[in-house]
Amino acid sequence: ALPIYIEADSPFASLGLSQGDVLLSANDVVFDNLGKGVEAFQILRNAKRIDLKILRGGQEVPLTYEVK
Repeated sequence: ALPIYIEADSPFASLGLSQGDVLLSANDVVFDNLGKGVEAFQILRNAKRIDLKILRGGQEVPLTYEVK
């Protein structure tokens, strides 16, 4: 799991991510070690859809984005 630092005017904030959210996975890549960030980048850079799972306030929350 990776804690997320979100700036108020960042693209991540516009997607609905908040300060304090913890990124658990992206398109089934589970962030259980730091090396997973590179793996996720390779998978997500051409993805048309991104499915995230985050931990927010102790609750797992799924988020889905269509890339345009």
